[in-house]
Amino acid sequence: MIDWEKQWEQHARNFEHGFLHLKAGENLVRLKPGPGFGDMSHPTTRLMLAMMQDHIIGRYVFDVGCGSGILGIAAASMGAKRVWAIDIDPDAIEHARMNVALNGLQNKMEVGKTFPNTDQPVALMNMIWTEQKQAWPNVDEFITSGILKEEKVRYIAWLEEQGFNVIGISEEEGWCGFYFKKEAKPK
Repeated sequence: MIDWEKQWEQHARNFEHGFLHLKAGENLVRLKPGPGFGDMSHPTTRLMLAMMQDHIIGRYVFDVGCGSGILGIAAASMGAKRVWAIDIDPDAIEHARMNVALNGLQNKMEVGKTFPNTDQPVALMNMIWTEQKQAWPNVDEFITSGILKEEKVRYIAWLEEQGFNVIGISEEEGWCGFYFKKEAKPK
């Protein structure tokens, strides 16, 4: 049995008194340790959080592969209109639900296994490329990470083949984060 509190205490950034503390916009959120990925120890999570800030306020957000719920909770706290988070791991879903409740965001965020049909959401995906291909939702705007720097050129070419324009790229510790949108169709 894994001692999640000990794991997070050793690796998570800003871990104090049994919780990870994270500034999300003007708000401070807390996450309880558990099996879901997202404890701020990995640069891809930090890339996602930095790239999200300018693109989620007042928007519907899909958090694909939510893990601990960190990205969705941050999005809800930063001013997203509504957040839906999914994961294939039932333990991660329960972990994310616990963190949503801990932060009192049940009215702004839902955690489960499917997304509703809603207008113009922005999707968040912090996972490696092979997982992204399998989990790709049908939306026109994404913020992603989990791509190694040496995969960047191939990833961009793949995005362009899918009809997306890369709007922004960030890098940290050999990992890349991307913000991209589907090309507008001619009228």
